[in-house]
Amino acid sequence: MNESPQCKWREIKEAIFDSLNTVTSPENSTVDRYKVLTFNISVQCLSLRSLLSVLVTQKKGLFKSHKMKSESLFLGESIRFSSKYNDYMKQSSLIEHLKELGASIYGGVCFQSLNDKKDEVWRDMDENYFFVPLITIKKDHHKHLKVIVTFDTECQTLDDVIKSIKEQLKSNATCEEKTMKVKERRDIPAFKIWKKNVESVLSKVNRKELEKVVLARKTIVTFDEKISEAWLESVIESEPLCSVYYHKWGKDSAYLSITPETLFLRKGNTIESDSIAGTIKNGKSRIETKQQSDTLKTNKKEKNEHKIVLTALRKVYESCCEKYDVKKEYDVLTLAHLQHLKTVISGTLKENITDFEILKQLHPTPAIGGSPRYEALKTIQEQESFNRGLYAGAVGEMSKDYTEFLVGIRSCLVVDKDLHLFVGAGIVEGSEPDKEWEELNLKSESYLSLIPSS
Repeated sequence: MNESPQCKWREIKEAIFDSLNTVTSPENSTVDRYKVLTFNISVQCLSLRSLLSVLVTQKKGLFKSHKMKSESLFLGESIRFSSKYNDYMKQSSLIEHLKELGASIYGGVCFQSLNDKKDEVWRDMDENYFFVPLITIKKDHHKHLKVIVTFDTECQTLDDVIKSIKEQLKSNATCEEKTMKVKERRDIPAFKIWKKNVESVLSKVNRKELEKVVLARKTIVTFDEKISEAWLESVIESEPLCSVYYHKWGKDSAYLSITPETLFLRKGNTIESDSIAGTIKNGKSRIETKQQSDTLKTNKKEKNEHKIVLTALRKVYESCCEKYDVKKEYDVLTLAHLQHLKTVISGTLKENITDFEILKQLHPTPAIGGSPRYEALKTIQEQESFNRGLYAGAVGEMSKDYTEFLVGIRSCLVVDKDLHLFVGAGIVEGSEPDKEWEELNLKSESYLSLIPSS
């Protein structure tokens, strides 16, 4: 019989406290303001994400890396950095220092600056935010657990930290998944406006003013009660080939991205990125899905959309890398409901290039913005009536061992009983409004297909 999440969490919690009771001082230099405790615990755990709904703390999150075959569960917040859009470079030196001490840093960069005149659903989110959790639990591909405790000695003593950890580790006695019922659903924009927007972009494409623009749709689903984390866990489980970034920062506010696309994964001086663009639905059988895959690989419009993204990545790699290589060009990635064209590009970085320098060059790629970049972003700002926020932003983890930023697509913002679901479609020469709308529906299936029917 599988152990319940509550039982597994009790085992993990006891192991953490046993280790903390033996700690006398952090492993890094005592003269440093920031302290990092790192220790391993002898607990086997198949999945950290199954523990999310067990924990009662309001500040928690999960980072799952499909490439690294790892998971990180983070709780609380000991150090925070925030700034206006595109102004994160000034935080780089301190973050690099914290990485060297052994801390893990999480957070993200919004897609664009927030416009309060459009909506205020992201009002409690900074345009750039990064933070160091009080406690991070990491699981590697061997299912071993590593615990990292980080704190600022100007704010807390070790005794204070242990008291705070006890609060963060509190859990529910039971974890019942309630059946949520949909009260209302609406799409922004509605299809009529969507069609008009696509036709407007296509006219600019035909005049060679634009090569590609990714237009987004927001679907707001209102439930009869608060959205449960147990349901969000089921959504995560439905896409095993994707990476995950989940962050709950308040009582009723959380962001989730279940994404197939890595903006970049850096280990030492090596770097790897995904180019994902071009989409087709799966078939009703394995044979039909294979036929759809073959169709995707030969579709001129889809290949052109993919090429635009890959070309942009090549330019960045030429700038950042001593050498680089393109592998598995125009491969097909098959997910639960659809397939994408995928190419992986990897390289050896030039000396002294920081994570933020890479991030600034790559984000946003044409996979989520368009080409040329400035003109595409201007078009999006003019045509979309809502703020994307972290949708299509860059979200991830920075650490001494590796840094990985994900492209925050297939994402949602949870606000109390409302699910704000964001999806997008690339508009290029040959795009048709009806087919692109259908693609949006297809990309929404990871979430909407798991909503219980009334």
